[in-house]
Amino acid sequence: MQTAIAASKPVPADGIYELKDVDKAPQVRGIQAAPVYPPEMKKKGLSGSAMIEFVVGTDGTVGNIKIKASKPAVLGKACPEAFAKWKYKPAMLNGQPVKCRLQVLIEAKFNDTSIFQDGRNAIFIRPPVR
Repeated sequence: MQTAIAASKPVPADGIYELKDVDKAPQVRGIQAAPVYPPEMKKKGLSGSAMIEFVVGTDGTVGNIKIKASKPAVLGKACPEAFAKWKYKPAMLNGQPVKCRLQVLIEAKFNDTSIFQDGRNAIFIRPPVR
């Protein structure tokens, strides 16, 4: 039987809290490696986006990486390898580290002159939203 960390916030059945339910969100440690811009997208001149869900463990490691949506699909498939290297300070609830589910939006921009004058391809990692 799982016990609640706080009387007002019972432990979820899967033991993973949502971002809105923690006192302190997971904090990035170090640099988040961006996924590699998929060669198939470069070849076709495609931009795209992917919504990726993952769990930050009590030790700050990333696991349970899932592609929630991706257009084109190849962009989502490029994300898990990079995400598995990410490190966080864990989410906190009542002063205790807890597992927390996050979703981030990855945007891939082909030939992006708004960021790079020479039109290089860019991958953007948008922060999770509460």
